[in-house]
This record gives sequence, C-alpha cells and structure tokens, in this order.
Amino acid sequence: MKRIRSHLLTPRTTAIVYAAIVLFTSLQQYFLGPHIYAWIPDRTYTSYNNYVIYKQSFYHLLHATNLYTYYLDEYWDLFKYSPTFALLFGLWAWLPDWAGIILWNGLNAAVLWTAIWHLPRIAPHAKAAILYFVAGELVLALQHTQANALMAGLMIWTVICWEKDCAARGGAMLAASVFIKLFGLVVGLVGLCYDDRWRRAAWFVFWAVILLLLPLPVTGGHGLVWQYTNWRHLLATDFGQSTGTSLAGILESWAHWRPPKTGIVVTGALALAAPLVQWARRKEYGFRLLLLASILIWVVIFNHKAESPTYIIAMAGIGIWYFAREIKWWDTILAVVAFAGISLSMSDLVPPGIRSDIVLTYSIKAVPAVLVWFKLVFWDLWHPVRLRT
Repeated sequence: MKRIRSHLLTPRTTAIVYAAIVLFTSLQQYFLGPHIYAWIPDRTYTSYNNYVIYKQSFYHLLHATNLYTYYLDEYWDLFKYSPTFALLFGLWAWLPDWAGIILWNGLNAAVLWTAIWHLPRIAPHAKAAILYFVAGELVLALQHTQANALMAGLMIWTVICWEKDCAARGGAMLAASVFIKLFGLVVGLVGLCYDDRWRRAAWFVFWAVILLLLPLPVTGGHGLVWQYTNWRHLLATDFGQSTGTSLAGILESWAHWRPPKTGIVVTGALALAAPLVQWARRKEYGFRLLLLASILIWVVIFNHKAESPTYIIAMAGIGIWYFAREIKWWDTILAVVAFAGISLSMSDLVPPGIRSDIVLTYSIKAVPAVLVWFKLVFWDLWHPVRLRT
C-alpha cells in the first residue's frame, strides 16, 4: 500500500492523470453533438460553445467586426476577453475543432499542473495532493472549454517567478492573466511584499503595454481603440446583470438581500488587504503563500459573474491553503466540506434536479469557499505558518 501511495504521488503519475483528463473531456465535448438551449430554441449549438466563441473571436478581429456583440448564428453568449486574447487564439483557430479543443484544454491543464508542481518550499507529496484535490474541478472547467484553469496557473506562476526573483517573467505572467480576465491583477497584492516591488511593477507595465498593442497590425489604431471601447462598455453593462455563484449570490438567495455590488467588492478588498498591516511578515514565504491562496479564492467568491467552472481557481487556493502547511483538525473538516460542496455538488453523484434546484439556486458551491476564505483571512494570515517541506 505504501508503495502504491508513493507511486501515485509522483510527478509522472499526476501528469498522466491530467493528460487523461484532457483527452477524456475534450473528446467527450467534441462527440456530444448539437445542443439546444431552452432560451434559444430555434438554433442548435455545439457542446463546446466557449471554444467556438474564442475561435470565432479571432476571425471577428480579422474582419474588423465588433468582438463584443451577439453572433447567434455562430454561438450563444458573448465574448468577454481582450482583443489580444482574440488575436492569440488564432494559434488554435485554424485547426480542426477536435484537435484545437485538445490543445486548448491541454494548455489549460499544463499551465496549472506545472504551476502547482513548481511551488517552492513545499513537499512533493503535498503538491501531488493539491493536484488530485483540484482534479474534479479541472474536469468541469475543461468540459466547458473555458480559460479558468489557465487563469489559476498564470496567477500561481506569477508568484513563483517573483519568488525566484524573475521579475520580467513574473510581470509577463501577470500581464497575460489580466488580458484574459481583469481580476488577475489582484495577484499584484503579493507583489507588495517584495523590496523591489517597483521593478516588478515596471515589468508588468512593460508587458501590459506590449499585449495592449499586440493586435495593432491587424486592427489599426482606430480599430483597436474601437474594440477596447466596446470591451469597456460590455464590462460596465455586464456588472449589473447578475450576482453569480458568489458571496453576493449567497446573500441574495439565502437572505433575499441584494446590497450594492461595489460595496461588497470594496469591503472584500479591504479584508483581503488587511493582513498586510503586519508589514514585517511580508518577508515570510508562508505568509506570501497564504496571501496567494486567499487571492485565488477571493477572485471567485467576490466575482459577480462566477459560475461553476470558475471554481477551479478557488479550489486551487483552497488546496494550497490546506495541503501546503501544517493543519489542525478543524482545517480538515473545512477541506472535506469544501471538496464535497464544491467538487461533488455538481457531479453526477448528485441528482440533476438537486443540482439545478438547490446547488445552483442557492449558490452552494460558494458557501464552503466563503467559509475557508474567512478563516484564512481573519485567522490563518494572522498566525505563524508552518509549511510542509
């Protein structure tokens, strides 16, 4: 048994598991066939709708059409990422869908796997445990062909590069995450913990400017400004439309209370940054690691558009919080509740009616993430951290 356990915790075995997840989820979605959504009954779409959105955004950019409007003849929903993301997705757009989906999901899984496995000063068995802990959410994220696993990996890689004093690469990772989803910028909070924080910030600005202007040869100056204006308008409109599977969603569904979203986000941001008043502790790696974990959870539970596949990011934060350090029995209870409430609640182990009528309606996935985040921010970050090295 001990030999089997040691074999399961090796980098090779975890990599094989992640590769199998990529192949299974990619081919599953490709072969599921046409899908009809109740709110658009007169059209059929693929089961990998998000991949189609990303792919078609590249062609919309090339043809100088508005990236941020509906194209219901091609896909449902809206493209919500940057023009730079649309341009770079041209790396996949020319491929047949089955190959593009595998490579796209493969990139997501690889960036997350390498990020967790390269976390410094953590025992290898703890890293493997984190990878298995988030595997269920990885399946869900890849089934939706979304960029959430990639986001989690880039955010973790940002801090890894900073820990290795690679300010240029850290800035590139941070900029890449921001040009996928703006909330990647929150990882910059960890950057305040380093003495040369201005150098790290300068590298981020350098890469951000490059990514900002990258589509320029395709769009031209006026066209690029137009696309960014459209993106800003979409994000401003999108902010008021839903509460998502988040803390705001819990307040609305459980207490029928819908406070201003800006107030919730600002309050959460102040709580997130509060542990930094212990300024001397910024030099402790354990403190910085838990701060990263709290950020990974925060960007989901305070996200008004958070949905089930987004929780791969929060689950990575919970995994780092639990497996990377020495814990107490009550941490184990919280971790088990998080695994059950986040990963199992949307699995086939739960009847479809319960998933739709209870889990989604009452933002069940957000509840354990909120509980872990509150303990992490208001207790763990205020006490010494002993890592599993």
